[in-house]
Amino acid sequence: MTQPESQRTNRPPMDLEMIGVRVGDELAWHDDRSRTCIVVKTDFPAEVYTDGRVYTLTDLAQTILGRENRIQVMTRWVFEGETLRERRARFQAWHARPGSQ
Repeated sequence: MTQPESQRTNRPPMDLEMIGVRVGDELAWHDDRSRTCIVVKTDFPAEVYTDGRVYTLTDLAQTILGRENRIQVMTRWVFEGETLRERRARFQAWHARPGSQ
């Protein structure tokens, strides 16, 4: 379910290293974990390599889905069993704890 535009929060662009994803790590597509890509750039816009070519995460998601409209990629890619959105939330919660920094 999507939020109305007025309720969405504008987050800063994601650097994948902030959530423990490094160059060389493998991401999997949420609906088909056999569809994978390798991270080649972690800062925004993150880039991945698959099928002999480099894509941004958004471009690859659009290619997989066959759509050109805006896609929330953080819910589409999985790393170590978590979507990137779940991983971001977990890392943010951990860093928000008193004494965790």
